Amino acid sequence: MLIAGSIAMICGVVFFVLGITFFVLEKKTWKSTAQTEGRVVDMCMNAIAYNNGKSVRTGESGTGNRCPIYSYYVNGREYRRASNVAYNKGYVRSMMNKPVMVYYNPENPEQSSLGKMTAFAFMGIVFCGLGVLFMGMGMVFIVVGI
Repeated sequence: MLIAGSIAMICGVVFFVLGITFFVLEKKTWKSTAQTEGRVVDMCMNAIAYNNGKSVRTGESGTGNRCPIYSYYVNGREYRRASNVAYNKGYVRSMMNKPVMVYYNPENPEQSSLGKMTAFAFMGIVFCGLGVLFMGMGMVFIVVGI
């Protein structure tokens, strides 16, 4: 089983390196270091279109999940953005007009998020975890000879 162990180890190293790459990308792209309180004011179906100023349907009409639209102030100016994460309509409805923590880029306050963790960080955790798992399995296969 030396071959199976070696393959698992190689896969583990590849996954781990990919995970580290995602963490490096996250550090380069995530500039939202400041935070302020905001409020969920509406919901939409397409956050990317909304955040790029395109006309999108807001509110609860239609089926499917919704992205919360939140409002926040930085230096006296109001900003409205849609979260890139979609939730069940009922959950977004329960968030309406309640305070939420908004993380934003102090150099460009329009860049913001409702969460601290980006997709790159999440993928980094997943791939590093898979890498450690596969490397461990490979070591077991090699040492025990399964």
